Amino acid sequence: MARRRLLVAFGLLLLALLATSRPARVGDAREYLAMAMNLARLSPPSLSQGDITRAENHLDALHFTGLPLTIAALRGADGRQDFFHFWFYPAFGVPGIWLTRLLGLHPNYAFATLNVLMYLAALWLVSSRAPWWVTAVTFCSPVLWWID
Repeated sequence: MARRRLLVAFGLLLLALLATSRPARVGDAREYLAMAMNLARLSPPSLSQGDITRAENHLDALHFTGLPLTIAALRGADGRQDFFHFWFYPAFGVPGIWLTRLLGLHPNYAFATLNVLMYLAALWLVSSRAPWWVTAVTFCSPVLWWID
């Protein structure tokens, strides 16, 4: 029972944190979003020059500015732009990208939702192996600041 209450408490905390924040670019979020948006179009995670232009225009329009998506050292022989990051995480964000497009929301909410779900799944697993107070202390960490 304590495990369920802990999960509900943290779920409500995360919802409150998300409800009071606005989408913000952290680190290399533009790259992750660009890959996810390309995958959501059923295209490869590497971007063509047209994909880069489309992604940068879309992200700039959302005020999700940052470094350019082009990195000369990571351009493939086929001319497509690769990124330093593996595409597995952006692939998990694709259903959320589809949903945010449908609802007219910022695509960052796709990853915020994904982060919340992964956080709660990890909390659920840890809470089955550790006392509730150890789990609570462990999960009240700086990760909460980066959940969105």
